[in-house]
Amino acid sequence: MSSRLLVSSSSLLWGLQFALLTPALALILSALYDASTADIGGTLAIYNTGAFIAALVIPVWADRHHSYVSTMLMAAVMTLLLALALALLTSLPAATAALVVLGGPAGVGVTLLFAHLRHAGESTAAIMNTRAVLAAAWMAGPPLAAAIIGVAGGRGVLWTIAAIAVANIATTVLLSRRQRPAAPSAADAPHHQGPRTNRRPAPPSAADDTPAAGTAESTGHTSTAPAPVETSELANHPSTAQPHATAQPHPTAQPHVTAPALGPEEDPAPSAPPPLRLGRWAVTLVILAVTLFQTTNATAVSFLTIYSVETLQLEALWAGLALGIAAGLEIPALVMFGRIGDRVSHLTVMVLGAVAGVGYYLGIALATGPVMLIGLQVLNAITVATVAGIGMTLFQEILPGAGFSTGLFMNTRRIGAIISGPLIALGALEPLGQRGVFWACALLTGLGLIVMEAVRRSARQPQHGPVGA
Repeated sequence: MSSRLLVSSSSLLWGLQFALLTPALALILSALYDASTADIGGTLAIYNTGAFIAALVIPVWADRHHSYVSTMLMAAVMTLLLALALALLTSLPAATAALVVLGGPAGVGVTLLFAHLRHAGESTAAIMNTRAVLAAAWMAGPPLAAAIIGVAGGRGVLWTIAAIAVANIATTVLLSRRQRPAAPSAADAPHHQGPRTNRRPAPPSAADDTPAAGTAESTGHTSTAPAPVETSELANHPSTAQPHATAQPHPTAQPHVTAPALGPEEDPAPSAPPPLRLGRWAVTLVILAVTLFQTTNATAVSFLTIYSVETLQLEALWAGLALGIAAGLEIPALVMFGRIGDRVSHLTVMVLGAVAGVGYYLGIALATGPVMLIGLQVLNAITVATVAGIGMTLFQEILPGAGFSTGLFMNTRRIGAIISGPLIALGALEPLGQRGVFWACALLTGLGLIVMEAVRRSARQPQHGPVGA
């Protein structure tokens, strides 16, 4: 099985597991453990808190040990144990403990998958394509969960998740067997010592958990150079410092040159933006802006159905259709932005996505019928794809540690979901009513847009030194 097929299969399996569990978990707690609404709320709060902590601690451990695939294997085993525990346990406290002890680490698996891809030097396009597979799994998961519950109940969902987890364990084992022995290089230095450097090699196989030197910053450009070098090293390299090394008509005539001069057809610069070197405040502002985008997206998804029914006076079916169309359009949008992201600054793409977001929320606030509701989902898909896809690769680019950066990005979604509660409460206030929720979403997204544009403009000037300097 090829490396790309293994990675895509892993993404699909991780997506299906949690796309089945997440929408069915409340029903499972109620049906199997007689949990009340208050019990369900408390259990989910405890579970999400544990998952939040696990999404930061475990990826950092993987960063320090450069062990993403083996840690992902642990998470896959935890998923299997979680499904078995929930299916066999009989008390709510025991189930809650299982969700914290097993479910928290299990939920880090998809984070580790994307951290592995970044650590292996995969391009933005490859990461976004994998993210598109995950989105497809989330499209299929909820209706599949509903169908299984209708036939086999809550335990049927858990046994299905267990079967998928077994397949995921097998896939992860195959990925781990494709790892290559570590080679001494600057890439083996601890992630916390500084940001990625300006290396641009041809990316290794995504199945290799330990990359060759310089794979931390990938551009998607295939190079024939035998070894990557720093841009600062290239200026002092014999191939550029000695005239006789660059005057040869054929690169093959220079066996002593370790980094041959790049010709017009080999130079990756025109097709790849320079790597970002942001200071501490700029990185903090990016995290703030992305959290705002995640908050407004979580609010819109949670509130759209009731808004469509009570304010637009439509059947709930229209809201479901709108969200389904947005999810379907998100997949090609992810693929498209993945290709763009290898050539255009991620900050620029995020700004464009924020503009689409402002337009979407304003449009929904002004909508009067199903035509606008459905038509505006194009802007919604663009917004979600930029935040969920390019936002993640942006974090991986500006923050040290592939695991830490990916885990922190995943947690911005959890923080956004928490903040969305008070934001939805604005719907009870007069005179704006429920439309005021989307006006507020447009305002917050506009604030994030201003922040992101300010960082983009400041990033035009090269900054030196590590992040946080």
